[in-house]
Amino acid sequence: HRNKRQEIDFVDEVPPPVVDNPEDSCDFGNGLLLKLCTWSNPLNTPSSLRWKTGRGVTSNWFGGPRTDHTSANADGGYAFFETSYRETDDQREQFPNGQTSQFQNSERRTTALLVSQNMSQTDPSGFCVSFFYAINGLSAQSLKMLLIDGETLEKRTLWESTDGLEGSWRKGEVGYTYEKTHQVEIMIEGVPKNHSDPSRIFRGYIALDDIRFESLSGGASNCLGKCRSLLKFFNINYSSDNNPICMTFATHMFGNGIGTLRILKRSQGTNEISTIWEISGPSGNRWYEARVPVSSPKPFQLIFEATVGKNYLGDIAIDNIAFRPGTCPIFPQTASPTSGNCLKCSLLCPS
Repeated sequence: HRNKRQEIDFVDEVPPPVVDNPEDSCDFGNGLLLKLCTWSNPLNTPSSLRWKTGRGVTSNWFGGPRTDHTSANADGGYAFFETSYRETDDQREQFPNGQTSQFQNSERRTTALLVSQNMSQTDPSGFCVSFFYAINGLSAQSLKMLLIDGETLEKRTLWESTDGLEGSWRKGEVGYTYEKTHQVEIMIEGVPKNHSDPSRIFRGYIALDDIRFESLSGGASNCLGKCRSLLKFFNINYSSDNNPICMTFATHMFGNGIGTLRILKRSQGTNEISTIWEISGPSGNRWYEARVPVSSPKPFQLIFEATVGKNYLGDIAIDNIAFRPGTCPIFPQTASPTSGNCLKCSLLCPS
């Protein structure tokens, strides 16, 4: 069991204890008292792929945002990954006791992993993981949150963002449940641009702050991205006309038998279902970005519905579903069920 886990480099020298409830929060400290809390880098991670603590006063030298999120000042701490690539980092890496990096081969890891402590199964309600993140620079690509089964090493992507935020802090959160008896870990993955990309030589960073775990069993159900059925149904428990959210995703609709892909909104406690986004027909053999703003005074479900066209020659796929606070223009514009009628789409059309 231990050797199997070391093959993919997930653990430290001494396995951390298993906990039933993860640490409530981590703000990564302040001033000279910076810490990663119970989070850690995998064993033998090269320095070029390590998450480090930082603060704004040293960001010009070491990288990272100019302020943290917790206190919004230059002395507050955060965790960050410097995404620029310097070839000598891996070439000069040294390890104690004659150890060598497990990434010094043709399939060496190229992303930065930050791993939680081992956790036991959740109750049926699960946990909500919330955090603040900032992405900036030409060499930064994306940020992911993964759930890792401690026995099978199976990975499940819970959340992902490729937004270029120009260094501003933005909130991310996702709910998860895990009812097997295996131990699990939450893994945060910072993804830089590929080594062959010319922009990889430029400075950039992916930063984290204020990571918090909250049990959903106590009625604390306001967790964006809470997934009831993967890639099919989503329960959103807060929104309003004055507090909309934006859902982004990718679509792939290829084949002459393509029908319609639509997003439906169903309010809690009613059978009323409304279409908020809809597009029909093939769009070529490639992925396209899509967006839709959502607001409702009641908790609601979002439902992806795909229908077959004139024949069965074709596939409809969706990927990279994400939520963020605030409104956004619907995209593509032809997907609006009220396209051309701005009396009914004040959130969608510019003034």
